[in-house]
Amino acid sequence: MATEKKKNTTNEKPKTQTSKGKKARSKNEIALYSFIGVLAVVTVLFAYNVISYFYIEPTKAAGKPQYGDRLDGLVTIDQSIINDAQSYGSGLSGVQSVNITVEGMIVYIDVRVDSTTALTTAQANTEKISDYLIDAMDKANANSSQAYNFQLVVANEDPKTLVDTNRAEELDYIKQHDVAIVEQVVGYAEEYPTVANIERANKNIAYMQTSYPEEAAAFQKRVDALTELTAEQEEALGEIPTLEVDKEIKPSSIAEYPSWGTLNPETGKYDWK
Repeated sequence: MATEKKKNTTNEKPKTQTSKGKKARSKNEIALYSFIGVLAVVTVLFAYNVISYFYIEPTKAAGKPQYGDRLDGLVTIDQSIINDAQSYGSGLSGVQSVNITVEGMIVYIDVRVDSTTALTTAQANTEKISDYLIDAMDKANANSSQAYNFQLVVANEDPKTLVDTNRAEELDYIKQHDVAIVEQVVGYAEEYPTVANIERANKNIAYMQTSYPEEAAAFQKRVDALTELTAEQEEALGEIPTLEVDKEIKPSSIAEYPSWGTLNPETGKYDWK
């Protein structure tokens, strides 16, 4: 009898372990399937966004600003209104040409003036053209202009050419300014070759080394040729005057054009830069 009980007890243990193993595997499988399901949803969403971004939206926008459904209900500006505004602007003093284009919710007003027209006059005329267009739009369709953003540019030649030229002139002016500063510092060290003045010159040369290596090398050669004053020599010179270097970049001859403006819908005024 004792042996039979032992056999029964022994036989029950594997059944209990097998039962627990099935339950454990069931929980793991549920967790795994849940994870796979979530991963599948995320993958589908990601794939849709990629396809939408690279294929669907570009075909809709055709290279123009993308607004989605914000263009729904937008009142289209009739081409005759645009043509009339361009004709009006071309008749203003100093204005050579006016080009108005519309992309989505943005109205671009590109104005060219002659070289003798002052910037303030050119900006005022561009604002007149914009106001003329806005009035015509609102007369045709009440308050239709409020849905649009008005961007203005005025120049006396191609804006990109002007920007490139201005940038080149600006960089050249900055170089001249920086070199002039170091020239003063090195010249001062040559006149009063104290330890402090030579160290100051070396620091200024190191500062310009990356931007202007040729000029820096020439300055460094001059400083390396200096012989530091001894304490006795420095004392014999008496009070050494302090060198004050003007570090401010003064106004240059950079052209005022091109100038960009935008209509501020809150103030109703134009902001220019």
